[in-house]
Amino acid sequence: MKLAIVFALFAVCAFGQLVEVGIIDDFFIGQNIQKAQVTLANDLSLGGTPIIATSSFSAASDCNIEFGNTLIGCSRDMEMRVTSGEQGRSFDSEIFSISGDANFRGEWVVANPKTSSSIATLQYDGADETFTLNTNGLNNFDLTFGGTATEFRLSIVSDLETQYTTTVYTSSGTCSAVIQVPRTPAQYNYADTFFDIQYSDFSGGCSFSSVGAIELILPSSDAVDAIVRKISILGILPSASPTSPPSASSTPVPSQSNTPTPVPSQSRTPAPSQS
Repeated sequence: MKLAIVFALFAVCAFGQLVEVGIIDDFFIGQNIQKAQVTLANDLSLGGTPIIATSSFSAASDCNIEFGNTLIGCSRDMEMRVTSGEQGRSFDSEIFSISGDANFRGEWVVANPKTSSSIATLQYDGADETFTLNTNGLNNFDLTFGGTATEFRLSIVSDLETQYTTTVYTSSGTCSAVIQVPRTPAQYNYADTFFDIQYSDFSGGCSFSSVGAIELILPSSDAVDAIVRKISILGILPSASPTSPPSASSTPVPSQSNTPTPVPSQSRTPAPSQS
């Protein structure tokens, strides 16, 4: 399977600045198709046997060419693991499309009811069509993009304060980092949704130049409704050579400071769950 993500070329002003050099997932592939849902047939108490739903979605082997390198490994696995809740309550993990937004094409939406607990997970480990982790499913992917990449960036909206854990499996070990996400204000701009994790913030032994799998984990202890709209990689591109200017077809990437203030997406903005 072709795993290479082609470097994006940017306008001259972008060189030497922190820019997006790759995409893990922009949730375009599998939108309005992939979901993992649990509806409790009976009350479930903490300590009981979890109720689990999983889903896998793989694109064609040439998805990086067809869709513009927007899903690492051309595949995404998800799991919704419910650890407590009341009879009849539903727990959802789903990929949706976004319309009318020039910055995002899709989103991962997690919805939990009141008086419940769960763990929602996204897994990127190649096209194995199972949630069973393959720690080298990405075939030693170079997440440094030739030494230019330095951090993850996630765009997250949440109705409650929460946290995501990012775990990276590499040839030299496993490492993880936690993103603390505050409640998203009712009126927000794009900058409010960006959360960056530098590679140096990860604990454990990792070689980001030889990655086999990545997981993003969202626990909920009570009614967290949250959205992730993009998982990307940021880095600093080398300065442009005077004799080798960027192609005229390069796509400029605006900096965070001049990102326009949008109206929140009308697709799935989290709202507090009903009691």
